[in-house]
Amino acid sequence: MRKFSLLLALILFSGCIQYIKPVIEIKDLPLYAWDMLKRQKSFLFEYCIFKKSISLNIKLKGVFNTPDIFEIKGEWREGEESEDVHLIGVGDFEFERKGNKWELHARGEESRVFTQVERVFGYLRKRKKVEVVDSSGEFYILKFHPNLAFLDPSFSKRMQGLVFIEKRRYTLKKIECSSEDGDIGFRFEVKKVNRAKKIKIPFVVKREVVYRVKKNPREAEKMIRRRIKEVGLNAKVKREKNLIRIQGDLSLTKKRIRMLSSPGKVCLVLLSLEEEGAKISVKNNPADIFYIKDTLLKDDIKEVRVIFDELSRPMLFVHFKKKIPGIKEYYVGFVIDGVLYEAEKFDNPGKIYIIKNIGTYDEANYTKAILLNPMEEKLMIERIEEK
Repeated sequence: MRKFSLLLALILFSGCIQYIKPVIEIKDLPLYAWDMLKRQKSFLFEYCIFKKSISLNIKLKGVFNTPDIFEIKGEWREGEESEDVHLIGVGDFEFERKGNKWELHARGEESRVFTQVERVFGYLRKRKKVEVVDSSGEFYILKFHPNLAFLDPSFSKRMQGLVFIEKRRYTLKKIECSSEDGDIGFRFEVKKVNRAKKIKIPFVVKREVVYRVKKNPREAEKMIRRRIKEVGLNAKVKREKNLIRIQGDLSLTKKRIRMLSSPGKVCLVLLSLEEEGAKISVKNNPADIFYIKDTLLKDDIKEVRVIFDELSRPMLFVHFKKKIPGIKEYYVGFVIDGVLYEAEKFDNPGKIYIIKNIGTYDEANYTKAILLNPMEEKLMIERIEEK
């Protein structure tokens, strides 16, 4: 897509698909690597914090599973007091191990690992200085100014931080931060990306969602069943007249509920940069503006697969039944439910479209299910309940 420097270029050569690594400025690399890590399906991590002046020491090990499930084990120690920590965070809820029993609470700060790491990266969003320490090995090692305000709320100490980024995939490997006087420290390290074990939820908390259907409830029920089977969601579907009831557990997150309700209507449109026709901007990139000249194809999909580029970023491989026209002076846009996901130039006709602007693995997986099983309308969410 034009003017989007982080987008991978797609090259078709001798029947093979090759991907070119994006060119990223050094100052943007840490946040880019963090964003790439969050898109992965799973990983292990170690998380450590200390503050010597108050004898605080927290050592945790954890597992992340998409879309937002964490399991954390370790020890919290302050002075003579210590406590074993075992938490499992699922969406807006948190399971806490107390002796031999599990307790369910609203999700607390302790299991929101992404939020805590993003705070350490806080100053990078203000374009603070980033320096290259070493780039000779398998990692980029960069120096940055970390935000450790939760350990030093008075901002009385000078902080220094290092971030290690894997060269091959541009994903975050490790963050090491400390105060210059050695009183405060923070470390976050990632292992086994996309090879981590699946987290087991201690006990089932039932979540039920009810959709209201205006047109053809029987067909909508059929498509919802197919979508749930496609993504491997453990849930039951029932229909009562124009209401569709899904009974699952906390893995039926609010984002997944919204995605399952989407129609999944696809069309390929002819786009121009000239200000003629309806205006449309790219998803997550409102500055990328195009103008719709014509509609080329509608709901003509033969196959959809989730694939990954060499940086382990999820993409969608969409195979159409008919050929996509190749018109050199125009872009071909991929639109789902009125949202422009991608705009590419097709010099030659073909049946394959690669969607790179897809976000996380979970989003790619659910979008695939939606495209393969489209509905006539967007379902209205009547209610969501936990039991």
